[in-house]
Amino acid sequence: MNLPNTNASISNGSRNSALERPLNQFLLLGALGLSLAGIHEAWDLSLGLPGHFGLVWMASLICARAGSNLRFAALTTAIAYAGGASAFSGGTHSLFGHAPGYLVAALALDLAWRLLPSFAQRRLTAALLGGIAFALKPLVTAVLVALIGIKAGSLSHGIGFPVLTHFCFGATGAVIGALAWQGIQSSRAHA
Repeated sequence: MNLPNTNASISNGSRNSALERPLNQFLLLGALGLSLAGIHEAWDLSLGLPGHFGLVWMASLICARAGSNLRFAALTTAIAYAGGASAFSGGTHSLFGHAPGYLVAALALDLAWRLLPSFAQRRLTAALLGGIAFALKPLVTAVLVALIGIKAGSLSHGIGFPVLTHFCFGATGAVIGALAWQGIQSSRAHA
């Protein structure tokens, strides 16, 4: 997959100057995080497959990460998600059950981006790193279950199945996000 216009390769003259401003990027990433919280709260497919939201989550984080020059763009989005999820759900389950794993996955994605900024250019690498980042979520949940006793239905069949499903959904979402970003960049180039 070829993503010729990722953040690392866009010249200063070709960027939209309004989107370059850190405050504008921060606000857009915050709006994305709040939107993701709203979607997650409203969109319960009841698939019985742990990690199915990883499709939307990782696709969105890849686009956020690729479209921003903020150092921790994915983490900024995840922090806004955590606040929105807590507010929308009216309880602490989203804040303590979902948010920590999403924060860790976003941080892992930001760190992978810093170490290998062009990873989204190759589908296999994007899938591998996106899958690993999202597979951290059930591991964080397992730690929280052990430490503070939160309820986690996704762990009712052990840790292996949720890690596998989170990896698969995260990997697929990362590839979708990379392809979507490629499409966005291609349409900008033709506009």
